[in-house]
Amino acid sequence: MLWTQDALPATTQYTDSLALIPNAVICQDALVAYKRTMDSYAAGWKGVFEFVSQPIGPRKLAKTLSLAYSRWIADEEPHATPPPPPAVAHQRSLDTRRLVSIRAIRFLHHRTWTTLAAQGQS
Repeated sequence: MLWTQDALPATTQYTDSLALIPNAVICQDALVAYKRTMDSYAAGWKGVFEFVSQPIGPRKLAKTLSLAYSRWIADEEPHATPPPPPAVAHQRSLDTRRLVSIRAIRFLHHRTWTTLAAQGQS
């Protein structure tokens, strides 16, 4: 089922019946999509809900619907509350490690070129 963020029921009253089908929700922007995702986990919504941000073209829509359908097919117990998404802090730590690695590579690259240039001038 395809929803806009405004048309999606605000309460968990309907989520038991919505858990029987895959749901894709088109949100205003990425921040709203993220907030709605976190709110749905906090409220204990059951079933498959994919929140996607605008702008949305045919490929992004197809990918979102495909992901929702795949998760729905793989869901053995549709009325169970899904596991929470990965923590944002964990993602930030991964991004920090990646940034440190990039800086280390740049430093080593710069140092190697500096050393080679110094040897070439001697």
